[in-house]
Amino acid sequence: MTTFIADARIARGYAGRPFLHRQVMEMVQADCPGISFANGLDVGCGAGLSAKALRLICRQVTGMDLSEDMVAAARAACTDAACTFVCGSGEAPDFPEKTFDIVSAAGVVDWLDVNRFLSGAGRVLQNGGTLLVYDFWITDRMKDNPAYTGWWHNDYRKRFPKAAAEADALTDAAAVSHGFRPEKQVSFVLEQPFSRAGLADFLMLQSRVNERIRRRGLDAEEVRRQMADSLASVCGEDVLLYFDGYYRRYIYYGDESDTGRGQERADVGGGGGALFSPSAV
Repeated sequence: MTTFIADARIARGYAGRPFLHRQVMEMVQADCPGISFANGLDVGCGAGLSAKALRLICRQVTGMDLSEDMVAAARAACTDAACTFVCGSGEAPDFPEKTFDIVSAAGVVDWLDVNRFLSGAGRVLQNGGTLLVYDFWITDRMKDNPAYTGWWHNDYRKRFPKAAAEADALTDAAAVSHGFRPEKQVSFVLEQPFSRAGLADFLMLQSRVNERIRRRGLDAEEVRRQMADSLASVCGEDVLLYFDGYYRRYIYYGDESDTGRGQERADVGGGGGALFSPSAV
């Protein structure tokens, strides 16, 4: 399985990335009016942005990441007393059983063994608890700039090819086999403005770029300079980029035959059981 490698440079950069996680959580809030949780776990929290987003619907949040550099960056960037950050594996979260009523995972499932992740999430979730999995990614689309699309395919992707995915995808069938009921799946498009320099910095955080830097022993500052020079040939100082993404919401029922149990409890979703919108599937 491909391993995500983070060093101090990457961790510092992650802390300054656009807060797109908030937009995703606002979609969840709009889809489930009044949604709130008591105690949440954010798996693969990185530099803390996804934990800050989870805090919007959760009274207490624990952010967990395998990288000590990421955890240090999260602690420095997020001073909310309701957020705690620890080192740990998303495949084997080291917490007592039924500690949390929501587990979120933003952009991390592709880096994990899906079956171990689902097993670990189920162990620490209360029955009736929620698993929220989401991701978003930069695309080849820039507003009013077809030249960027050409650059993306003919320059960027050729220079920084993506390694073939080795992790199994998270499927509804896999989730059900571990006691999770699929509730909702949403695809979306996000818009994000960047300065050209900010876009160069953002691209320097992409796994395909850092994999090439690591494998070839390249100087990151030189790669960043080349990235900025290359972008200058196709875009102006200020741009608007489009991100594609999704979120999936599951309910954990474990061995309970009544898969709706727990939804009426104040500490599992809250809102008197009004946890899901009528459109939930």
